[in-house]
Amino acid sequence: MKTNTPTIEYAPRRPLVDISDRGDVIVIEADMPGVSKDSIRAELKDDELVIAGKTASFEAPDKATSLLRERGEYEYSRSFVLGPEVDKASITAEYTNGTLVVTMKKVQPRSYSIAIT
Repeated sequence: MKTNTPTIEYAPRRPLVDISDRGDVIVIEADMPGVSKDSIRAELKDDELVIAGKTASFEAPDKATSLLRERGEYEYSRSFVLGPEVDKASITAEYTNGTLVVTMKKVQPRSYSIAIT
């Protein structure tokens, strides 16, 4: 079989996410298959939460000739602007089975009486 293995360049991928309000917390679930826990980063700068990760490269076994190669090194990146209802000091993240789950506690709304003089 004649082979012509093209090189394919991929742009960073945006992980697919679900965001839900669960009463006292807001949860972001992001699919990041193939990413090791050690290569994921979650950062908060001002009001922007950034999640990113990178898959490992796949190498053909010794003495194998690639006929088609679509798997490779991929980068995932996504950012979210957090509103004032999020307690930024309470953000936690957990990575299990290819899904990153970011949990953020909500700040309880406060009301104040204003004295009129």
